[in-house]
Amino acid sequence: MAEVEYDENGFREDLKNSKDVLHQPDADRSAWDLTVLDYDQTMDVLNGKMAVKPNFSFADDVLNKIREEKPQINSDEDINSVIEDKYQQILLARYNEDQAKNVSREVTKDDDEIE
Repeated sequence: MAEVEYDENGFREDLKNSKDVLHQPDADRSAWDLTVLDYDQTMDVLNGKMAVKPNFSFADDVLNKIREEKPQINSDEDINSVIEDKYQQILLARYNEDQAKNVSREVTKDDDEIE
């Protein structure tokens, strides 16, 4: 299967000009200014010493090093479960912050609208 190409806005190149496609970027291509955590910061997050923030991002090479060196963390859970748990917490923090920024608009009736 061929790898799908995306443009700078997250649109699929192969579907970009199709009139039958609703054009919107992929869901997790939001514009967060991410802070990639180093080894010590990642360990602090995984051990619960540092709170999860929506702009956090784990580095794959750091996670691989942690998986090799520390099969268990300050938890009875498997290291992979802890990493997945923290990753889900980061995504939830992003969602919650985005929801907090949503703005409700007041609905006004047009003169032509039937009551």
